[in-house]
Amino acid sequence: MFQPPLRFLARRSILLLVVLAMLALALISLGGMSASVLVAEKVQGNASALNAAGGLRRLAHRLGGLAAADLLVEGGDAPRLRQAIEDFERQLDHASIRRVIERAPQGRFATA
Repeated sequence: MFQPPLRFLARRSILLLVVLAMLALALISLGGMSASVLVAEKVQGNASALNAAGGLRRLAHRLGGLAAADLLVEGGDAPRLRQAIEDFERQLDHASIRRVIERAPQGRFATA
C-alpha cells in the first residue's frame, strides 16, 4: 500500500518531527517579534508628549497662582508672571507635542 511521502517520513523519522516543531516555533516567534516591533513603532514618542502635557498642566497651575497673587497684592510681581507665560508658550511648542499633532492633523489634539 502506498503512503504519502510526508506521512511515511513522519512515521519513520523523529528527527523530522523535531525539525518541523522547531520550524513552527520559529515562525510563531518571528510573528510575535514583528507584532511587538509594530506596536513599539506606533507608540514611540507618545510618552514624551504626555510628559510635555503634564509640564503644561503644571505651568498652567503656576500661571493661575501667579495671576491670583498679582491681583491680591498691590504692585504684584508682574515680571514673574510674564516669565511664567513665556515658559508656558515655549513648552507649548515642544517638539513631541508637534509630532503628535502632525501625525493626526484632524485628530482630537489638533489646533482649530
